Amino acid sequence: HLIVPVNDQFAWGINAYSNFGTKTEFDSSFVGAEYGGLTDVKSANFGLSGSYRLNEQWSLGLGLDLIYGQGKLERKTSQYLGSSTALEADADGWALGFNLGTVYELDEHNRFGFSYRYSPDLEADGDVNYSRSGKGKVDDTLIMPLPDMAEFSGFHRLNEQFAVHYSVQWIGWAEFDKLEAKTSGVLNEY
Repeated sequence: HLIVPVNDQFAWGINAYSNFGTKTEFDSSFVGAEYGGLTDVKSANFGLSGSYRLNEQWSLGLGLDLIYGQGKLERKTSQYLGSSTALEADADGWALGFNLGTVYELDEHNRFGFSYRYSPDLEADGDVNYSRSGKGKVDDTLIMPLPDMAEFSGFHRLNEQFAVHYSVQWIGWAEFDKLEAKTSGVLNEY
């Protein structure tokens, strides 16, 4: 994160970070291979933000996020069914999201914050081979619903050497209930 104060009330910033990423890989001899093959998801956020101090207590901020996502998914049928490819998907794409937040300063030692981050459905283009579609490998668009996030936090300075910070975060994982492609349809239910 880079934050550049313009004056006592306004600042702007740029940032680069990741909100989402995971990789799991089960051996192809795994009995539940159709449920657990390879899942490799990466994301990167690039943002531009601004903040404005309304008065001694309240500050507001907002920003735009350019989100890059890349994913690879492989599933095989069970080894008892001949271990053939059930699903292969390799795709990447871009989406635009936003965030907003506020900070309330009770006094110089205590403050509270709330932020909300909107994460859109990311449309990732790439190759999809879904055996149930009967089409073989096709150029397709995966629709990856990224979850929104909300966070409440607090900061309390107890003395010159010690302060307490805490946060409670909600992540809308219910949004990610299936992986769907524009041409191939629903690829996987979660």
